[in-house]
Amino acid sequence: MGPAVARTAVLVPPAVVGGEQISEGGEEIVVASRAGLDDCDPGGGVRDEDMEQSVPAAGRELGAVAGDVTDGVGVSGAIATCLGIHLTILPPLAYLRLMELRSLAWRTDLALLRAAGSEVEDRGDHLVVRTPRNPGFYWGNFLLLDAPAGPDDVPDWLRAFEREFPQAEHRTFGVDGTEGSVDDLAPFRAAAMSVEASTVMTARAVHEPAHPNSEATIRPLATDDDWAQQVEMVLTDEDLHGGRVFATRRAAAERSLVDRGLGQWFGAFLEGRLAASLGLFVASDGLARYQGVMTHPEHRGVGLCGTLFHHAGRYGLDELGVHTLVVVADPDYLAIRIYRSVGFTGTETQLQAARVPTTR
Repeated sequence: MGPAVARTAVLVPPAVVGGEQISEGGEEIVVASRAGLDDCDPGGGVRDEDMEQSVPAAGRELGAVAGDVTDGVGVSGAIATCLGIHLTILPPLAYLRLMELRSLAWRTDLALLRAAGSEVEDRGDHLVVRTPRNPGFYWGNFLLLDAPAGPDDVPDWLRAFEREFPQAEHRTFGVDGTEGSVDDLAPFRAAAMSVEASTVMTARAVHEPAHPNSEATIRPLATDDDWAQQVEMVLTDEDLHGGRVFATRRAAAERSLVDRGLGQWFGAFLEGRLAASLGLFVASDGLARYQGVMTHPEHRGVGLCGTLFHHAGRYGLDELGVHTLVVVADPDYLAIRIYRSVGFTGTETQLQAARVPTTR
């Protein structure tokens, strides 16, 4: 692992039952349901949605989705109302165990997974990430370790995965940290697992690519037909697992992020047909994360990806008001050159190990 750095706490609230009310010292503060944490009040208090009164914060920094918000936690009134809950919060250490994440990639991954309905459970030395609505989603159902596995640790981690996901055909593990290489994953590789060290890239400003595409119409996906086209384009991915069921469930989760106002899923349309797409969503205060960058096989090499990437970046900086854009790239794939061409630079490494079914 790399040198000590400032850490961010990922907080895992207890299960909440609709209509349940918890009190602590007479103070009432809204806490998140299992759907994940949502809104915050960085000014020092969190509003009780029923009483509409500002109340003192719980006492230490808590994370809204993956740990970047100060002085309180909350869930928006609209979501609380929808869930039919009236909730309060205990002081954080009274019921929360913390696993602190250093990785910018994993923090933003978990933020958006939780925002779309995934669950994160803290086991002290690892997190269990679970997506009940899409159990075949490899990177929505995995273990995130706080350190690389030692030579003799992998059998224990495989058993831990199987206890958490007894029906899963895959085995997927992430490793927290900001540095490293595939050599840090050698014990997983020795267990016949594939290993990856992806490049985490960031930008605080973006500029047009050298060869922008001027023919495509760039706009957010807005209609049922737009999202149906998104599913069809994803199905052209040769590496896709889970087929149409998986692609449809993923599109529904991605659309839910748009519906919640966290960002947009943009498409590049040629003659009314979706030719490329990606998402950009706020992951925490000041950070926006790119998701699902893809170009249809029939439309590659004509500048769509760079044009779309730049357009989304401007949206994030100008309209979402973030200061840093984040994307994770395969260091050996051509897309990383496109990202660099609009202003992104590598800042961290994300480590992953997987064993997945050989059939799609």
